[in-house]
Amino acid sequence: MNDYTREWLCRQIIDGTRDAIVFANRDGRIELWNSGAESIFGFSPEEAMGQSLDIIIPEKLRSRHSEGYRKVMATGSTRYGRELLAVPAVRRDGTRISIEFSIVLVRSSFGEILGSAAIIRDATARWQKEKELGDRMAGAVDSIVAFVMDSLKSKQVIMLSDLNLYLQQKNISYTDNDLQDAVEELESKGVETENLGSDVHCALFTRM
Repeated sequence: MNDYTREWLCRQIIDGTRDAIVFANRDGRIELWNSGAESIFGFSPEEAMGQSLDIIIPEKLRSRHSEGYRKVMATGSTRYGRELLAVPAVRRDGTRISIEFSIVLVRSSFGEILGSAAIIRDATARWQKEKELGDRMAGAVDSIVAFVMDSLKSKQVIMLSDLNLYLQQKNISYTDNDLQDAVEELESKGVETENLGSDVHCALFTRM
């Protein structure tokens, strides 16, 4: 039989996880701040305990958050217990980060709401990678459209090899989805497109 208590087990999980676990009372004052929260936000438990949640909320968002928090405490209802919320946050040094979190409303044995616990993950690195990928994809589409429009001024047919060489010189990679997006934009400009696909080795675009 296990020789540890449920309380000890919960404490080990809370203290050991890399995610932030934060509990704030009905007034939005922090009463639980684990090591994950310290790692993500930079505040030690001694600095965070008793402070308002405003210490991790960007200034422009504090009023809206406070209003929403009071509403949740009054109604006892929130959709973020089921859904993951992605929002900006701020670290102790003022650095802006992106976080994802869900919350748990904590109730007394009589059903009274005592506050809310948030399980928070730092999503900054992933968000930056997704943004960079999105920027590259947007750059690929813009480059394909620009190349085709410029080339059609002097050519009746544009070969896929011409496009590949052009993009390689600009150090731009593309996907079939990028080609499809470029085709849709070109068609909106009155350009007729034919035989689109990754296996195209003959005419890719032709003048209308």
